[in-house]
Amino acid sequence: SFRELVLESKKHVFVVASAAWCGACQALKPRWEQLAQALAAEHSVTIASVDMEENELPNRYFPETYIPNVKLFILGKKRNPVPFKGGGSASFEELARFLQEHTGICVRTAIELAYPAYCERLGIDAFLQELRSAAKRRPLQRAPGQHGRKVLAAFLYEYLLDPSH
Repeated sequence: SFRELVLESKKHVFVVASAAWCGACQALKPRWEQLAQALAAEHSVTIASVDMEENELPNRYFPETYIPNVKLFILGKKRNPVPFKGGGSASFEELARFLQEHTGICVRTAIELAYPAYCERLGIDAFLQELRSAAKRRPLQRAPGQHGRKVLAAFLYEYLLDPSH
C-alpha cells in the first residue's frame, strides 16, 4: 500500500505518478529509469513509479489532477512531500539535482559506490586482462606521425571483430 511503501518507509521516496497513455509520462520514463538505476546502490532512497490506471494515490498527497506528477517524500517529513515542477520534460540532471538539493544524496557518488560491483558483474577485469594478453601477443603497430589513440582504436576494433586473430 502507499502507506507502507512511502509513508512508513525508512527511506526517502521519490515518486512519479503516471499513465501509459500519457505522452509526457512516456517522455520522462527513460530518465526516471536511468535515475533509479544510477541510485540502485544508494540504500537511503527509493525511486518509485505509480501507474494511475492501476493504483489510486491518497488525495491528501496528490490532490493535483495532472500527470506526470513527481513528488519527493523526505524521511522524517513525509507528511509534507516536496513537489518537483519539471514534469515530463525534466532532464536526468534536473531530477538528480532536485534530489540532491533536498536529501543530500549525490547521484555521482552512488554510481561510484556501485561501480566495483558493476564491473564484477560484467566481468570487466577479466575482459581487460584478456585485452592486455592480446596486446602482448600482438604488438601495436604505429606508423610515423600516427597518434597513439588511433593505433589503440585500430587494435581494439580488430580484436573485438576477431579475438583469435
